Amino acid sequence: MHVGRLLNNIRSPATLKHRALQSGLLRGLQFSITIPLVFAKNLILVQFLMPEAFGLMATITLLHVAMQLVSDIGLSQSVVREKRGNSDRFLQIVWTVKLMRAAVLSVITILIGVSILILQKYVQFGDSIYNNRDLPILIIISTLIVMANGSASPNILLAERELQNYKLVKLSVQVSIVSVALTVLLTAVSGSVYALMFGLVLSAALTSILSHRRLDGPRMRWTVDYLEMRNLWFFGRWLILSSLSTFLQKNIDKILFSIYLSSYIFSIYIIAFNLINIIVNLIGSFIGKVLYPVIGEMGREEISRYKINSQKIFVLLLSTSIGLFFAWPIIIGLIVVKLFPENYHAATEYLNLIALIFLHTPTRLYGMILINIGESRTLGVASPLAAGCSVFATWIALNHLGLEASIMVFALSPMILSQALFLRRGVRQLIGWQLNCLWLVSVASLSYWAAL
Repeated sequence: MHVGRLLNNIRSPATLKHRALQSGLLRGLQFSITIPLVFAKNLILVQFLMPEAFGLMATITLLHVAMQLVSDIGLSQSVVREKRGNSDRFLQIVWTVKLMRAAVLSVITILIGVSILILQKYVQFGDSIYNNRDLPILIIISTLIVMANGSASPNILLAERELQNYKLVKLSVQVSIVSVALTVLLTAVSGSVYALMFGLVLSAALTSILSHRRLDGPRMRWTVDYLEMRNLWFFGRWLILSSLSTFLQKNIDKILFSIYLSSYIFSIYIIAFNLINIIVNLIGSFIGKVLYPVIGEMGREEISRYKINSQKIFVLLLSTSIGLFFAWPIIIGLIVVKLFPENYHAATEYLNLIALIFLHTPTRLYGMILINIGESRTLGVASPLAAGCSVFATWIALNHLGLEASIMVFALSPMILSQALFLRRGVRQLIGWQLNCLWLVSVASLSYWAAL
C-alpha cells in the first residue's frame, strides 16, 4: 500500500516543493543507472576501438552542437516560462518550428560532409582528425540524428515544465539501455567506429518515437501561426547570439585542438574530457531539467523569492562542485590505469586540469535566471564579450604557453561571462556575492593544481 501511494505521488505530485523533490529523486535514480551504464560501455568500447574513434565522434558531436545552438531560438525556454506553454496549440507550433529547423540543418549537415570529402582530395590536413577518410561519411550519416531530434515531440518539454518526470526518466533509461547494448554488441562484432554512429542514430530515433507514444500531451500536427512564430523569434533572437557565444566558450578547446594537435593527442584529450564531463553533464541536466522548471514556476507565482532561492541553489551547487573537483579525477585516474588498455593511459595527464570546469557549473544557473525574468538581451550582449575573450585567451595560451596552459584557461573561462554579467547593476544585486565566491574558489583551485 505504501509503495503504491509513493508511486502515485511520484506520478502526480501536488505542490511545487513536492514536485521538485520527487523530480530530483527521479533524476537521481536515472543518474544511478546511467553513470554505471556509461562507464561499462566505455570500458568495453576501449577494448575494441582505437582512441581515434572517439576523436571522430567528438568532432561530429561538435558539429551537431554548433548547428543546434546557432539555430536555437529558445523553444524549450519558451515552453517553460510562458503561461501558455502547456496549451495544445502552442506545443504544436513549437513542433512545427522544430521540423522546419531540422529540415534546414539536415541540408547543411549533408553539405558539410560533402565539402570535407572534396577538400580531403585537395587540402593537406596532415595528421589531424580532418584527414580521416571516415569523417565525411559519418557526418552525412549523422543527418539521421538531426531529423530524429527535430521530429521529437515537445511533450518532452511539457513534462519538464510540469516536473512530471516519471515517464520521462523511464523513457530515457529504456532508450539508454537499448542503445548501449546494441552499440556494444555491434562494436564487439565489427570493431568499427560506425557502430558508435549507429548507437547515436538509434538513441535519437527511439527517443523521438517514444516521445509521441509514451508521454502525456497533445497529438502533434503541422500548425502554422505567423504571429506566434514571430513572438517566439522576438524572444529567442538574442538567444541565438548567446547560444553561439556559449558554444564557442564551451568548445573552443575542441575546435583549436582538433586543428593544432595530432589525431591521437586530440583523441586522448577527448577521452579525458568525456570522463570528467560525465558528471558535469549530469549536473547540467539536473540544473536544466529540475532547477530551471522550479525557478520558472516560482517566477510565475512568487517572483519576489528569486534572490533567496537562487542563493540556496548556488550553495548546493558550489559545495557539490568542490567535492567533485577533488574526488572525481582521482577516481577516474585509477579506473583508467587499472581497466583501460595502455594506449589510453595518457588521458590521466589531463584529468586534474579539466576538472577545473567543475568549479564553475553554478554559472549555468545565471543564464537560466536571466532568461526566465526576460533578460535575454542582457545575456545576448554579455555572452559574445565573454566568448571572444575566452577564444582569444585559449588560442594565445595554446600557441605561446602550451597545451596544459590552454586547458587551464579554457576551464576557467566561464568566469569571464560571470564578470560580464556582473557589470549590470540588477544582476549584480541578485548574484553579486556568488560571483565573488567563485573568484575565491578559482584562486584556491589554481593553488591546489600548482601544488600537484
